[in-house]
Amino acid sequence: MIKLKDILTEKKELDSKTLGYIERMTDTNNHNEARLMLAKSFLGKNSPLVKGYESLKVLHGIFNQMNELMKAREKLDKMLFNGAKRVYSNYDKIYSSF
Repeated sequence: MIKLKDILTEKKELDSKTLGYIERMTDTNNHNEARLMLAKSFLGKNSPLVKGYESLKVLHGIFNQMNELMKAREKLDKMLFNGAKRVYSNYDKIYSSF
């Protein structure tokens, strides 16, 4: 069944500059920064999701490991990628960058 909200909103494309930045951050194993950039691209800087990724970066810097933080990032990722799928027409290309 097609939902009305999917019909009425036209998806936009994530610009190549931002996508290139995400790819570079992922290639250098800076996945948290890449996710933060994607969140900022469609949510703005004051979103709770953006603040969540910023907090995750701080904790990663303090602990110097991600093992204990992975469950939190997985929950954030679910919200991030669901939102990106709704907003961007080139979502498949974005997702493959991670």
